[in-house]
Amino acid sequence: IVRPTYLVLGWASKIFNLDPLVVMHLGRFILDMIFVLILAKFIKIFFKEKRHLIFVLLIVLFSSGVGVLIKNWYPLSIDLWVPEANTFFMFLESPHFVSTQIFILLFILFIYKYITFPKIMYILLSSLFASLVMIEHPYMVPFIGIISVLFILFIPKKLNIKKRISALFIFFLLP
Repeated sequence: IVRPTYLVLGWASKIFNLDPLVVMHLGRFILDMIFVLILAKFIKIFFKEKRHLIFVLLIVLFSSGVGVLIKNWYPLSIDLWVPEANTFFMFLESPHFVSTQIFILLFILFIYKYITFPKIMYILLSSLFASLVMIEHPYMVPFIGIISVLFILFIPKKLNIKKRISALFIFFLLP
């Protein structure tokens, strides 16, 4: 599997003549900061007041699952074994987990921008980030497909059905 995250980190290691392990940790740290900024932008869609935005951002950043509380009854709780299941644990994992979450947020943000301001550039950017998600984690293909179809076909009120279908066609060209 060619992972864009590790390809870029490998190039950075070669260009700056740094140890790959150092670059991996620096990359993860930088990606964590980028994730927090994009997450704040995403949350800002729903919460306009700054104190609400900060409160929700802190809840999301320090969230974890309840799997440890219910492991006696449900030992296969997803937050016990999937790093992306909770944000706090994801920060401590490999960089590709963080980059995938960034790409998912950007995919949804640009679909949202397309729905509110139907410009072709937004759908193309959403398609690009969806493609990067699918390259990093191929099992995300159904999620990307379902979310994009639901968002584009059912949410925009300004677009007629012909524009919605053409937007879906454009979106699925790259992936």
